[in-house]
Amino acid sequence: LVNALLQQDRVICGPTPGLTRDAISVEWSYDGRPVQLVDTAGIRRINKRSDVMEDLAVQDAMRAMKVADVAVLVLDAQATKLQRQELAIADAVVKEGRALVVVANKQDLVVDYEYSTEKFGKAVKEHLEARLPMLRQTPVI
Repeated sequence: LVNALLQQDRVICGPTPGLTRDAISVEWSYDGRPVQLVDTAGIRRINKRSDVMEDLAVQDAMRAMKVADVAVLVLDAQATKLQRQELAIADAVVKEGRALVVVANKQDLVVDYEYSTEKFGKAVKEHLEARLPMLRQTPVI
């Protein structure tokens, strides 16, 4: 996502879980206004984490969320629905008083031709609103 916004290869990305370890902060301009983007490690469930380094990366990601104005929850569109861990992260964002935007990643890799971007967005929005009603107006992109 950061690379797409910057239109350059600034951060390492790939399909391997745990690839990002450190939070990377980059400056960006949106409509002439400066924005600081912070790309963090993904936050996997504790039983899915591979080592102490990943635990530290998750702690770093949570610290970054606590000082953010807006948190972007990046979902894997191939999963086709919100996972329990993603709901827990959304809840943590709300409890910290941060704004939330939900973004579907890897939509281009979804091979089910009846499953569209619109259907994914609608399903995520409905699930998010059912579990966390205070996020009723959360943008899902």
